[in-house]
Amino acid sequence: MSSVRSSNGPTPQAPHDGSAGAGAVMEDALAQANPAAKGISLDNARRTDPVPLHRGAAKALQDLGAS
Repeated sequence: MSSVRSSNGPTPQAPHDGSAGAGAVMEDALAQANPAAKGISLDNARRTDPVPLHRGAAKALQDLGAS
């Protein structure tokens, strides 16, 4: 049996201590994985057409005050 490994290396983890830099760490990691992620903001994160937004993502965006 073979195992599947990601060619992208380990997944960056944000600190779980609630520090102010946690969001920035994840934003940087996301943008590094895909440069198009630099265009994602709280103002446009709900614009996922034609793919529906996952209900957990919708709740997270609501909690963050996204429009």
